[in-house]
Amino acid sequence: MLASFLPDTHVDDWTLLQGIWGPHVWILTGAMVLSLVLTPVFRTIALRYKVYDMPDERLKTHKRPIPYLGGIAIFLAWAIPVFVVALIQTLWPGNVPAETAEAIRQAGRDVPERWIQNPESLFWVLGGGLLMMVLGVIDDTRNLSPKAKIVGQVAAAGMLIAGGMTFRALPTCMPSDMGGFALFPADAWWVLALGIAFQVVLVVGASNATNLLDGLDGLCSGVTAFISAGFLLLATSLMAWDLYGPTGSPYVNSEPIVLLSFALLGAVIGFLPYNFNPASIFMGDAGSMFLGYMAAVFMILFAEKPVGFKWFLGAMVIFGLPIFDTGLALIRRLVNRRPIFAGDRSHFYDQLVDRGCSVKTSVLINYGLSAVFGLIGVGIIFLELRYALPIYLVIFAGIAAAVFKLGLVRVDRSSATAPADGAATDGESQTRGG
Repeated sequence: MLASFLPDTHVDDWTLLQGIWGPHVWILTGAMVLSLVLTPVFRTIALRYKVYDMPDERLKTHKRPIPYLGGIAIFLAWAIPVFVVALIQTLWPGNVPAETAEAIRQAGRDVPERWIQNPESLFWVLGGGLLMMVLGVIDDTRNLSPKAKIVGQVAAAGMLIAGGMTFRALPTCMPSDMGGFALFPADAWWVLALGIAFQVVLVVGASNATNLLDGLDGLCSGVTAFISAGFLLLATSLMAWDLYGPTGSPYVNSEPIVLLSFALLGAVIGFLPYNFNPASIFMGDAGSMFLGYMAAVFMILFAEKPVGFKWFLGAMVIFGLPIFDTGLALIRRLVNRRPIFAGDRSHFYDQLVDRGCSVKTSVLINYGLSAVFGLIGVGIIFLELRYALPIYLVIFAGIAAAVFKLGLVRVDRSSATAPADGAATDGESQTRGG
């Protein structure tokens, strides 16, 4: 079934998947084991130093103090295997795994000189993730202002730019898929500047979107697992093009996305048993902002590929649930004339609880929606951009109509508004949970 996502090839499916996924099994397993081991360690540290998320009967309605610092465990479980691969590929370039090399030879193509092109860029990704995690820890313990957090998020985006990662989808919006012309000249300086500005907005927006989604036990971590799986399927299709594309076709180099998505998937899966309702530890801003940062990294990497806007669009749809909830929050606060940065308990997941769902049921519904967004986003593999755009527009027009029809924009509890202290006010909680 999974092979249906891949291009037609004369090589059997098992060889194909072995060549793409085989070298990364240890990364997925290692990240998951590290997360399973490190999470209780940081829970113990949080208990010892009393780093708690305290109930406040306003936004954080869990029944007892819950330790923070789970985000550090997620970050380390992701970062350690990524660092090991980046270090090996930097010191000993050309070390293409045997499974991948064999699959490439069977496809009749030359084995590339390096398994991962420009592995040094992974260190910049690691640096930006570290900065985002540290920023979150400071916010969890000292309550940073929104301005300070945004400055830190912009700095993390700057580290990606310094590492050579820039948003390049703008000049490739329209080429072969929509009539054979470029929307913008690729070599214009202002196109590069516009792409960099959009990249900064993307990192800041995605980081805050996952922060806002972190409102129920297991919600953000579980949804991120589905998002990571969607990114993995997109990257698998692109990697298959590297292995089995026509002779002379450009090497897309999707290996870093496969690597990063396996590591992130393992890290959040290992954390989820401790975070699912009733949670014994919260990821805090250290985890939620880092996960949003990583989603932005994936979208930027997809945008660098040939016909980058197509893959970027698919990645955006896979990230659709956090975008949906954040957009709903902004519209709701504007309609009700409330401050943009004022937290409230009228997010989509909160409204499910208000309408009679338990915390677990609300979280599972969001998992299902995230899976649907993922399947729709991955479906772009089978579509040309000219067809994908109108299809996606119709789908999201239907979502918008459903939002207003179901009354999800209104705020039912006027007393549930917090002071304007930033996205962190939408903290993780066990609303009506045990």
